[in-house]
Amino acid sequence: PPLSAPELFYQRALAGDAVEIVTVAEEVLRERSLSEYYDQIALPGLRLATDDVERGLLSEDRAGRICATVEEVLSDLADHDDRAPTRRTVDPEAAGAVAEIRDRPEAPVLSGEELAPDWRSDQAIVCVGAEGPLDGAAASLLSQLLGKHSLPSAAEGPDALTTRGLYQLGSPTTRLACLVALSTTRPTHLRHAVRRLRRRFPQALVVLLVHGAAAGAVENHGADTAVVSLTEVVAHAVDAARATAKAPLSPALVGSA
Repeated sequence: PPLSAPELFYQRALAGDAVEIVTVAEEVLRERSLSEYYDQIALPGLRLATDDVERGLLSEDRAGRICATVEEVLSDLADHDDRAPTRRTVDPEAAGAVAEIRDRPEAPVLSGEELAPDWRSDQAIVCVGAEGPLDGAAASLLSQLLGKHSLPSAAEGPDALTTRGLYQLGSPTTRLACLVALSTTRPTHLRHAVRRLRRRFPQALVVLLVHGAAAGAVENHGADTAVVSLTEVVAHAVDAARATAKAPLSPALVGSA
C-alpha cells in the first residue's frame, strides 16, 4: 500500500530531504492550516521515529539528522500564518495528504491590546521536550505555532530539565510551561519532569502535551492539564494570555481626558 503522509514525512526527514518535505507541505497549506499540518502530518511522523528509537531501530545519530531536517522545515515554513486557507492544491500527493487531515477549530490570533501585560515577555511561555531530541523538535514546532498567534515563547530540548538547565530556563515572568512528549512509555520520567517544571515555575500554568494519545485518556502526571495536540496547547495559551480587562489609565492620562 502507498505510504501515508506521516510516513512520507518520516522517510524524507530521515533522508535529510527538507526540500521535498517543504515542497509538499506548501501544497498542503493551500488547503489546510499550519497547525493542522503540524498536528496531523509532521508530529505523527516524529512519533513514528520515536517508536523506532524505543525499539532500537533508529540510532541517536539518525534521530539527530531528523531533528536537523525539522529545523530546516521550520525555517522554510516560517512565513506561513496559522489560518484556514482558501486555495486548492493540484498536486496529487498533497491532495492525498489533505484528505488524511481532519478539520480542527482555529485558535484566534491575538492583537497586542488583547495580550495581558505579563504575557508579552519573550519568556512568557517555555516549551520543553520531555526526553529525547525528537521531543525537542516537537517543542520547536509548538513554539513556532504559538508565535503565529502573537504568543512569544522559547523552545528547549530535554537538557533544560537538568539542574543546570532549569536554572537557565525561562524567567520570573514565565506564565506557562509546556512539557512536550511523543511517548508515554516512561510515566515516571514524565512525573519527574512535570515536578521539576512546577518547582521552577510555581506561579505558572503547567501543561503536559502527549501528542497523539487518546483524548481524555492521558494522565496529567501532576500538570495542571494534559492535552493531546498542538492546537489544544495554543488554545489554552490564548485563553490564559488574553487580557481580562484593559489596564487602568495612568493619573496623567486621566487628568488629560
